[in-house]
Amino acid sequence: MDAVRPLQIEVDDVDLIDRDKPSTSTTSTSSTSSSKSKDYNKKNKNKDKKKRSRDDENEEERPYQVGNGWKSLEISLANATSAADRSKERRTTDGGTQLPVVMGGAFYEKKQEYFNKFQSLLVKEAKAEKSNIERRLLRSSIHALCNSGLAVAGMTALVSGRLYGELIIRFVANDLVDLKWDVGDDEDIGSLKLKVGEPVIISRVDPLKDDDVFEGMLLELSSKALKVSLKCDDKADQMAKMFTNTKPWRVDHGTNCITIQRMMDGLHAIQSSQLLYKTKLYDIITGHLRGGTTLEAACAKEVDIYKLPTQRAKGEMLPHDFKEWKLNETQRTVIKSCVKRRVSLVQGPPGTGKTTTAVSLVRLLIYLKYQCQSSSKILVTAYTNAGVDNLLERLLACGVKVLRLGQSSSVRADLQSATLDYRLQEEMLQYKSRQDQAGIERDVKSRLIAEVDVICTTCISAGHPMLDDETFPIVVVDEATQAMEPAILVPLLKGSQQLFLFGDQNQLAPTVCSNEAHLGGLSQGLFQRLVKEGIKPYLLDIQYRMHSRIAEFPSLCFYENKLRNGIDDDDRPIPKGIGWPVQDWPVAFVHINGKEKIQNYSYSNKKEANKVVELLKCLVAGNKDLRINDIGIITPYSSQSRLIVDKLKAEKQFAKQLPTVATVDSFQGREKEIIILSTVRSNEGHRIGFLDDWRRLNVSLTRSKRGLLVVGNIHHLAKCPCEQWCKFAKWCIDNKLVVDED
Repeated sequence: MDAVRPLQIEVDDVDLIDRDKPSTSTTSTSSTSSSKSKDYNKKNKNKDKKKRSRDDENEEERPYQVGNGWKSLEISLANATSAADRSKERRTTDGGTQLPVVMGGAFYEKKQEYFNKFQSLLVKEAKAEKSNIERRLLRSSIHALCNSGLAVAGMTALVSGRLYGELIIRFVANDLVDLKWDVGDDEDIGSLKLKVGEPVIISRVDPLKDDDVFEGMLLELSSKALKVSLKCDDKADQMAKMFTNTKPWRVDHGTNCITIQRMMDGLHAIQSSQLLYKTKLYDIITGHLRGGTTLEAACAKEVDIYKLPTQRAKGEMLPHDFKEWKLNETQRTVIKSCVKRRVSLVQGPPGTGKTTTAVSLVRLLIYLKYQCQSSSKILVTAYTNAGVDNLLERLLACGVKVLRLGQSSSVRADLQSATLDYRLQEEMLQYKSRQDQAGIERDVKSRLIAEVDVICTTCISAGHPMLDDETFPIVVVDEATQAMEPAILVPLLKGSQQLFLFGDQNQLAPTVCSNEAHLGGLSQGLFQRLVKEGIKPYLLDIQYRMHSRIAEFPSLCFYENKLRNGIDDDDRPIPKGIGWPVQDWPVAFVHINGKEKIQNYSYSNKKEANKVVELLKCLVAGNKDLRINDIGIITPYSSQSRLIVDKLKAEKQFAKQLPTVATVDSFQGREKEIIILSTVRSNEGHRIGFLDDWRRLNVSLTRSKRGLLVVGNIHHLAKCPCEQWCKFAKWCIDNKLVVDED
């Protein structure tokens, strides 16, 4: 087996999938099919062994037999390079009329150094993701995988149509509900872990051994079926026949080949001679600064995308109603300060209106665009689909002409009318009697894109071929601290001249599977790297989410005590039903001397789970104004999440509806009226595993509006290796917020 291991030994495969990661959505898919190695037997063992060694030349030997179909799904260095080269050749075919680019030796070395670093890290990450799934498939039966929501089996395949060179397959089964299918809004543990927009592996019985193995993208979910897109290229007819009313088929959670591939394409663009045409920010990306120029000076240099008239360039560039926009003074100052910088970082701690600020900045940029009658568009992105939808909703509310790109099934139902797919379908109704449907569709898509001021999409989906001919001089990236640096290259390499990154380096960084890639810097995003290299972000310092007492410790520990409260405590009434240890403080640490238990590399704590259920009952009984969905239960470990859900399901009062139960990582960016946090860890050695990342503590403590209950072993955390956890334990003790239940 490959010598690649997950980043955190405490985290099992389910932990990695539980994280809101990705929601890494793309609008294209890849698929691979090949023949498996024949089963060994005494008669032809030597013959098959020779064949396998030829087929698997240059691959490391593994102690188990794996089908060739699964092996071919791995992104190898050679395959990634050739794919990127082919893509580059297509995009630069008409580039002969451009002036040649002359690059100095120092610049070339910087580009090559950047390329070599991230290419190596991405290959390690791709191998680690594949290795994790191989281990899962080897160790778990199909029954176990289905029960844990990581696979669905026994389905019938039907061809649903074709779209953009992709075959759309609908898989139907009668017992999907029995396989814990759940397409609700909340990510209750025990529901199907296959999510719309994520990659899946398609096989007959066993993806490690089957004759035919494909990789695709999950498009839609329903109570009885799922829909998957497969890239078919020149094999469309052959594949269509294979999937026409055939069974059985199996779908497993897959590796993110498309995401890795598009990041690889971005790296090859960095390395290419066309870089200067793809982004004017190449000096900041590669670190090749002109003699004597500091990074801060390079970022702060004014850029005039819209060629403003002289009088406006001097400062008269705000719309007449700018003071009426719903912004606080900090937000206004940030927008005015960064609107003309080449690169700006905006740090938005929890509840400070980061998305509101980003949308208002886009509105100002659009205003400037119309003042100069420019036809250029703004590319607005986020790392997750949920993040893009939040931006889209706010932009639509402000009357911005915006188009959402991406799989329609990845977009919220109330925002569907803003998607390219929806508008295209509406437009094509008037042409349904015409013959040249493909040509008309292409022209309509081009027109729809040209008519808007803003394109919204995820970072990775910005690499869709549909945008190959588009240029975006201004790029806005929300959730920038959740994205790997190569992911941000995808939207940047579309003619960018100005970049705005919104994020918070004090919250969770990008999730990386490979320990080698993590240590090499892949888990450090572009935002974090620029901060580390001396760029000071603009800080949004007024929070509107938390009761002041809940915000007190995070502000003190993570934000240098700079956070101010923009909401009155009267608007955050303290929940009843709980004997809060200090009056007017909706914070309590419930001390439980439980015993942690490890299973499948993930931890649980039965005594803590019991206390969580007890606290939930008290909250429900004491607060008739609260819905069950207003309460969130979070914990670092998926095993603890599953244990809590199992206990809740055994309670009659929660039979109809459960509260949201999720891992801390998957809850980043979300909020609830009340949060119950189960810390889980309790051992003699004061070990805390990946709780050692203090950013996970910050996320945990900043999700609640009105009440925060922390359940755990206060003595264990007070002596653990993490300085911030020790400070939090001391803060709770000093302020008499500890309730001893032992």
